[in-house]
Amino acid sequence: MKTKNKDKTPKFIALAVICLLVGAGIGLVSYHYFLKSPPTTPKPITTTPSLESPSKGYFQLLISDVVPVKFSDFDRIVVNFSHAEIYKTGNDSIAYRTIDLNGTGVDLTQVVGKKARQIATISLCPGKYSEIELYILDVHGVLANGQVANISGPKSKKLQIVKNFWIEPNKTTKFVFDIYVFGRGNTNNYGLIPVPNDSGVIGKDLKEEDVEVITGRSGITYN
Repeated sequence: MKTKNKDKTPKFIALAVICLLVGAGIGLVSYHYFLKSPPTTPKPITTTPSLESPSKGYFQLLISDVVPVKFSDFDRIVVNFSHAEIYKTGNDSIAYRTIDLNGTGVDLTQVVGKKARQIATISLCPGKYSEIELYILDVHGVLANGQVANISGPKSKKLQIVKNFWIEPNKTTKFVFDIYVFGRGNTNNYGLIPVPNDSGVIGKDLKEEDVEVITGRSGITYN
């Protein structure tokens, strides 16, 4: 009996080794196909296109008084502006861009005739624009005899010009906003109104030779 048990021992050992090898093989196959993460393929890099045009244009706002009152009666008429609003065609109810002018002032006695003072330069997306609203902060007028003149704009403080103009890529559009000072009877009371016919883009609505641009420390620049 002992001899028979000894003869069977190598067979059991061989069978155990075979089972071990088979189990290891099954484990490797299972790991390779089920547990091991599949190779990842690099995702292509995508970029979101900008909503704005890569090439912007520039817009300059200038103030003039082409047809003045009798300015010999005045020492100065300084109009200070709080801000301006620019409207784009197709969206006339909401300002496309607001320019904070921070009380920038222009003496209208110094922008008579061909002269126009630049008060702001900003960048704008190319396109068609339809309206400019200029808001008055306050007005200071002094007559030649030293008396204070009572000068006021509309109750809304708004001077408005509706006129189409274009902004082109990498070009500067110079828009002259003309303001007229008028007398209210035989008193020291005066008013301010915009003049659309004398306003517009230099080189299109207005001849270049008819405008002398004045720059100075009152100008504001925004990007």
